[in-house]
Amino acid sequence: MERVTPMSAKEILGIDFIGPEELNVFRHSIGLKMIEAGNFPELLLTEAELLSIKENNCILFAVNNRMETDQLLSIASLRNAIGLDSAEKIGFYNQDWYLKEPFYHQKLEAPCWAILSKEIPSASRAQIPSRANASIGLPSALLVTYLFFAYYFHTNGTFLWKHDYIWCSDDDHNGDMIYVGRYEDPAGINQNGYSIHRHLKISSLYGYFSGRVL
Repeated sequence: MERVTPMSAKEILGIDFIGPEELNVFRHSIGLKMIEAGNFPELLLTEAELLSIKENNCILFAVNNRMETDQLLSIASLRNAIGLDSAEKIGFYNQDWYLKEPFYHQKLEAPCWAILSKEIPSASRAQIPSRANASIGLPSALLVTYLFFAYYFHTNGTFLWKHDYIWCSDDDHNGDMIYVGRYEDPAGINQNGYSIHRHLKISSLYGYFSGRVL
């Protein structure tokens, strides 16, 4: 079965292909190290698989696991490189609850190729993934976060999931599922910024009682 080259993938997918060469163009914007020619895993896809990626409105992208600081890629190293949202630049939403969470510091040990959807399927909206599905098909928060910023700079300003959240395979230390995305609040109440949240599951920590004003 004949494999395609990155050049062929680019011809088929167009803007929805981010290979090592494309990544090197904007790498400084997200703090990535230069990928040397020939120093990246081979693209093991067929033309039929590429056409399926295109048909399903997905993005094929190279994931460089090395930062300019020589740190391994993590959400922490990305946030340190990109910073917080401001009037001058795109960035993370100003929140700190996750700064000590293990998923925030989870590192990518090797470079790889990945595929993610550009849009949330309608059938999945307003649904919470089951734990059985979470470990099988959900992307990591790191992968989603990486692509969000990579695609923005690759396309000179396109926001993926601008008003949507993406469920991720990660949990916080309490076992609460992580979801990320939604750069802009359509109502304009909350400030802009790439968001990272957790879905609090109901446990014995939660309760209620009645009260009244005298």
